[in-house]
Amino acid sequence: MMQKVVDAESTVTANITRINEFCELVHTLTRPPHDLTSTRLYNDFQNMVAANSDVMKGMHKLDEDLDELTNSLVFDHGSVAATHLAKMLNDQAMPAFNQLMKQGARIGALLHSPRFSDQVAASQQGSDNLDIARAIGNQTALTIRHQRTQRYVQTKLQQLALSFSASTSDIDSSLDSLYLLFQTIMTANQRLSQEYDAIQNQTVDAQQLTMQIDHLLDHYQSVVINGSIPRHLALDRDLEDVTDFLEATTMGPVKYAAVAPARVIVTAADNPEVAVDEALATENVAASLNEFRQLIMREANHGVVDHDLTFNSRLARDEVVRLASAPGYRHLESFAPFGRPIISAQVLVRTPRISLQLVGETFRVWLPQGFEIWFAKESQDE
Repeated sequence: MMQKVVDAESTVTANITRINEFCELVHTLTRPPHDLTSTRLYNDFQNMVAANSDVMKGMHKLDEDLDELTNSLVFDHGSVAATHLAKMLNDQAMPAFNQLMKQGARIGALLHSPRFSDQVAASQQGSDNLDIARAIGNQTALTIRHQRTQRYVQTKLQQLALSFSASTSDIDSSLDSLYLLFQTIMTANQRLSQEYDAIQNQTVDAQQLTMQIDHLLDHYQSVVINGSIPRHLALDRDLEDVTDFLEATTMGPVKYAAVAPARVIVTAADNPEVAVDEALATENVAASLNEFRQLIMREANHGVVDHDLTFNSRLARDEVVRLASAPGYRHLESFAPFGRPIISAQVLVRTPRISLQLVGETFRVWLPQGFEIWFAKESQDE
């Protein structure tokens, strides 16, 4: 228990430090003029992105630590260290989180600035850049790198703005929404305080009770519970006149033999048969793959969903629905439509809601926004 409290406190301290660094870098980037003769502006932007990534990881870990700590607290009779952690959250972490959430307006200003991404790209090629293309004056390579850096800056700013967005649709579609994480941590902190207060008033030794239950579960196979004895029935005795209540005092007790219940052992053979979806079983996989390529694929390894789509194949429609959640994951190993793995996925922030309609069905699937995916190169392309 104590180690969990220490881990949570360490996470809070480290996260507050990174939040302060992030806020300082945002203030620096929004305070012109910028020196474009060196790589300082580009390095500050990269450090801001890294600090934001660390803050998100820290908030996710703090969420897990608080949830585990709250569940463990009831079995440990509370702790002075737990109250100290709650005080640290209220006095230090919450103000830092509030300060972090105030940076949304500055992030939005950077995103909509017509010159910021160009300035960062120019700063990357500053005088202290040791790149070979700059040293030999390869203008073609430098121009390509400049454009690529501009796109990279805009993409990162869009992701940051999505995290700071307060709209319901953005909060529901972003796993790194600050509002969602903040609300989760606030809820866990309230539960921590409630559990601690409840433990101070409880009379049952929860830890001892848990040990007894564990001991019982270890020996449950040897425990015999006899069947309940039936309650007395008025007509269970042989009497000449059952309505004569004067005989009630002379009637003896009814005797029943308790019978031990038979244990029924269930095996895998007793499981019901799994039904087969006939629509999917008879669907032509090749035709579904063809339709997927026609509707989604823009290039051999690049697919885009940015408008309403109508499908003739249920399998193709279901694969697109599954892929819509891919941008929310860092590890994409489980996403492989038609057996072909994807290596990258990204949300298209500026697209409206998208409808996926299957011909013959009265309902449709709605996606909150569009997305694009990149597949691993096929063997014949390598």
